[in-house]
Amino acid sequence: MKNLILLLSVFILSKDAYTQNITFVNAENNIPIAEVSIISKTNTNLGVISDSKGNASLDVFSFEDTLIAMHIGFNNKEIINNLFNKKTSVKNIIKLIPKLYMLNEIKLEDVKTPLISNSTLYNKIKRNKIELIKSNTTADLLSKALGINIQESQSGGGSPNLRGMEANRLLIVIDDIPINNAIYRSGHVQSSNSINPFFIDNINVVTGPASVVYGDGAMGGAIIINTLNEESSKDVSNTIEQQYESSSLSSSLKYLNKTSFKNLKIITAFAIEANGNLKMGRNRLHGYRDWGNENTITIQNEQLETKYNKYDFIQKLIIKEKANTISFNTQYSTTSNISRFDKLNDIEDGMRKYKNWYYGPQQRIAQSLKINNKNKTLIFDNKSLIVAWQNHKESRHKQKYSDSLQSNRYEDVKVLDIILDFKKSISKIDFNYGISLRKQNVNSDANYSPNNLLNNTTRYPNGGSKVTDAAIYTQFKYRIFKNTTMFLGERYNINHLKAKFNDNLIYNLPYNEIITKNTSLVSSILLQQKLSKKLTTNISYYMGYRNPNIDDIGKIFSKNDVNVVVPNENLKPERTNNFEYNLNYNSSVIKFELQIFKTKILDAIERSNSSLFGQDSIYYDGDLMQVQMNQNIESAEINGLSFGSEINITKKMNFDFKISYIKGETGMGRPLAHIPPINSQLNLNYSLKKHHFNISHIYNGWKNVEDYDDNGVDNLDEATEQGTPAWQIINLKYHNNFSSNITFSISAENLFDAHYKTFGSGISSSGRNFIVSLTNKF
Repeated sequence: MKNLILLLSVFILSKDAYTQNITFVNAENNIPIAEVSIISKTNTNLGVISDSKGNASLDVFSFEDTLIAMHIGFNNKEIINNLFNKKTSVKNIIKLIPKLYMLNEIKLEDVKTPLISNSTLYNKIKRNKIELIKSNTTADLLSKALGINIQESQSGGGSPNLRGMEANRLLIVIDDIPINNAIYRSGHVQSSNSINPFFIDNINVVTGPASVVYGDGAMGGAIIINTLNEESSKDVSNTIEQQYESSSLSSSLKYLNKTSFKNLKIITAFAIEANGNLKMGRNRLHGYRDWGNENTITIQNEQLETKYNKYDFIQKLIIKEKANTISFNTQYSTTSNISRFDKLNDIEDGMRKYKNWYYGPQQRIAQSLKINNKNKTLIFDNKSLIVAWQNHKESRHKQKYSDSLQSNRYEDVKVLDIILDFKKSISKIDFNYGISLRKQNVNSDANYSPNNLLNNTTRYPNGGSKVTDAAIYTQFKYRIFKNTTMFLGERYNINHLKAKFNDNLIYNLPYNEIITKNTSLVSSILLQQKLSKKLTTNISYYMGYRNPNIDDIGKIFSKNDVNVVVPNENLKPERTNNFEYNLNYNSSVIKFELQIFKTKILDAIERSNSSLFGQDSIYYDGDLMQVQMNQNIESAEINGLSFGSEINITKKMNFDFKISYIKGETGMGRPLAHIPPINSQLNLNYSLKKHHFNISHIYNGWKNVEDYDDNGVDNLDEATEQGTPAWQIINLKYHNNFSSNITFSISAENLFDAHYKTFGSGISSSGRNFIVSLTNKF
């Protein structure tokens, strides 16, 4: 009788287990994990997938069945469906440990377009890895996490270079809004750091369909940055992070709060940074004793006047009501004055040329209202409306030792964006489409100090400038066969620019006003073939464009006191034709990705010698200078390849490696600007319970003097007589989760204290740098 009762009890309990719902959560923050695959070890055809809330039912599995929980972003976990074994039995909540170092997960549903779902189209870094890297600048984060080349003219800056595209040829988008504006220049733009890494949830580096989806400026790709989201397992959560860096005596304090009230989520964060003078490396393995070590601006490897402060703030209010989500987003960033080190190290007659050369506070204010609606109708399943406003302020201040007055130039850019997007799925076809309107106003002012009363020539037209863009786009995804998918896209853009010179006696130009009108039509097509469960390949053709902006058309400035650039009202848009092939292999042990691409640039805007009123030289800032203009005189071609791989050596150890090489030439066979040398990055990662170790090796090859561009964009004057020497550094990192709330990390970067400059940079990179960070979540 007892045996019968026991048998019935086992049957009832096991029956209940089969209908049990379990929830998968992140072991670090208890956030539910969607799309976890649970399969039977004995029958791999038997399995279920967790829903958007991390829930899954186990009623399809047998009693005492061994189950495996798998997710691309988390380590596999083996569990046994046995209620009488407390160590292995299925519990209501199962915690999965994130893969701290992994190949970038691909899910374009997270960004503007939902149509491209192949992993070869962009690289991605997620929040958990951002928290491990502990970068104080977004440029540094892009370099360490994604291997993107960064040019630096001064501390506090960083100009990303993606496949030879930089500055106004590379689009940067923050929360669906481009930060590129009408005064983005063609040389190097240091404004990527206007968003703090502490505020970032994920970064996507997009190629392929970028121009169709995002438009003006995405000539070969785009960097898409998404800030903090509302996911949290608590009604109220707080994060405090403190960090110290030895090479610049820098310290930072960052705070994050997430609060929930029923349907309302509030995210608030701020960051304060104080950075001292940056020390360069002591060991000159390249053999150049004085390179970057000018005694007029450096003392014992300390680069003087490189200190700065930075302040950032973000707040999001997110309201969810049935099928609608409403988001209010406010962002603010500003800095102290930041000295232009690559100008302060200029020498004239054996002494420093400039007494002062600095940027005033670089301020960015952005506010947006975003409304998402999920309501299936005949013409859309989802729609999104964004109304956004931005204000960018910057200024330049310089004074030579030979001058009695300081020149001050101020720029103020206001941007309004209205974007409407729709998504729809019908049978085997998915498509999205949308329209956008952007209006920009540029005001430019200038004076001389100390009295600020004397007139000075402005950098841009002093009567103000206005730029308007209107665009419409669409994309289609069609599943031709079971393993074959095709993507098509089109975008049409209308651009109108107007710039006015109030007092032409100052500029002495042959016109008082510039008006241009341009249109662009770009297309993209991609064919994707799944060769097996683990191997995918695709081939694509896509176009890009960039409308000439105020910086191209209306700027008056001198970079080197030898040449002066004057306006040209006859510029046309730059255009690109891009061809790309990708091969991707993904298994539990090894992953690799190969990308081969070719970019042809048409009507490239390049600076060249010209004349004004028949004269090839004019006086500017007190000096006689050669006249130059931006002109559509160039065609160019960029060819490149990149390869990345990850190998899971054991469950606790993995290895990842990436390498890229590109070559660029103008139509005349001359070197193209912005082409970095061959570079690679290697990481060896080891995890043991709460302890995580990383050793990395970063290498950049030589940039020989004959490979520099002819117009000085690559800053050959900041290199050696032979070019920029090759360099390599080794970094060590240790990360410890003391508890679920407290984490500690310490890093030793540039372990052997090597001296080097990254390609195109005017400032030497950091020497040996110890970074200590402590994070508390409560």
